[in-house]
Amino acid sequence: MFYWPMALFIPPSVFAVHLQFNLLYQFWIHTEFINNLGPLELILNTPSHHRVHHGRNPYCIDSNYAGTLIIWDRIFGTFVPEKDKVVYGLTHPVNTFDPFNVQDQDGDRENLGLDSRKNFQKFTWYCKPDGTLLRIRSGHPLRIRSQIRTVCT
Repeated sequence: MFYWPMALFIPPSVFAVHLQFNLLYQFWIHTEFINNLGPLELILNTPSHHRVHHGRNPYCIDSNYAGTLIIWDRIFGTFVPEKDKVVYGLTHPVNTFDPFNVQDQDGDRENLGLDSRKNFQKFTWYCKPDGTLLRIRSGHPLRIRSQIRTVCT
């Protein structure tokens, strides 16, 4: 779904080749057989960097988001080199097979005081047909300042 907008503007043959190269890159980056790639480690996301991304060690949390170029993590301060043996997995157990609950298990709903799925709309933003922005909170639409009304148009 992420690639659908690109498929509208890129020739199908180029799009297909891009998908295959991306799949190949993501395949080799998930290996433990490669330790260090020398100077390529400065620019590209390598297996060493990607192991840190998947680790649950305290130093691995929220780091190395890059898909291909690790320079973005270096620029934005999320880069962490591999230090110790990386332990893969979740930081806490997931006790459900419901994908919606798994996605929300970080406690976002509890922190917002939301008890059920139906109450989640309290913090949802909507665009009206005339282009103004509405925020639904406790079931009452509130007009937002005119400075941000152009968000929907």
